[in-house]
Amino acid sequence: MTQKQIKDQLKLLQKIQPDTEYAKASKFEILYAPTKQGKFVLFMESLSSTVSMGLVVLFFVFIAIGGVATILRNPIFPTFESVNQRSLTAEANTINTETQTKLEEVSYLEDSEDKSLARAKAKEEGIQSELKEEEIDQLLNEAKES
Repeated sequence: MTQKQIKDQLKLLQKIQPDTEYAKASKFEILYAPTKQGKFVLFMESLSSTVSMGLVVLFFVFIAIGGVATILRNPIFPTFESVNQRSLTAEANTINTETQTKLEEVSYLEDSEDKSLARAKAKEEGIQSELKEEEIDQLLNEAKES
């Protein structure tokens, strides 16, 4: 065959078109055919699962270490190092004493046989203290005027 005949033959072959059904079947077969995974893809998948498992193990190790450290720290070092036990005890005793005094006053008013006299006495003491304050105010006003 001459060169011209080869070119003519190629032009004829170029005009050949596949059947539509054949084209669809071929396209489907090419796209959905199982492919062989490369070594890199397999390596990345195994690396991914290894890293995930490592992170989970590391997380549990940190939780365990934190728990052990807290258990060991509490008996050795108190949580509030700056809190003084003596001052807390003194403050609690003061509060207890004040509360006991108030409770005794309430108990006196409730247990008194003559409740009206006890209440009247308490009211008089309140009025006397108000009078004393008024007297003090008068003396201050007189001192300011002088």
